[in-house]
Amino acid sequence: MGKQFIPLEAGRYDVSCYTHYMITPRAGFNTVQVELSWEMVVRVKWTAPWIVFMKGPMKTEVLAQAPAPPHPNAGPIARGWPGAPMLPGQAAAEQAICPGCGAPDAGNRFCDKCSRQLRA
Repeated sequence: MGKQFIPLEAGRYDVSCYTHYMITPRAGFNTVQVELSWEMVVRVKWTAPWIVFMKGPMKTEVLAQAPAPPHPNAGPIARGWPGAPMLPGQAAAEQAICPGCGAPDAGNRFCDKCSRQLRA
């Protein structure tokens, strides 16, 4: 009845609308499928039909949609670009230094600068 705001998770939903009119309990019944993505606002508009035995027309309209959230395995973090922020598991290994020459430990078995073995 009137305008309703219903917060939902991302996914596929079936939205149904109808009205009670005299002896017809579900006059104008109609269903539309709505596909919601992350941070999306969709307006579903239903109008009562002129003849109670017909389906009421339904329209959908995207009002707002935010860009998709960044995937944890995308961008410079996953590719290991120099100066890129590190993933939580990488922080300890990449912040360590070689005990022989003091060069930053890149997580390899041998030091890139002095070739000293850092791990077995």
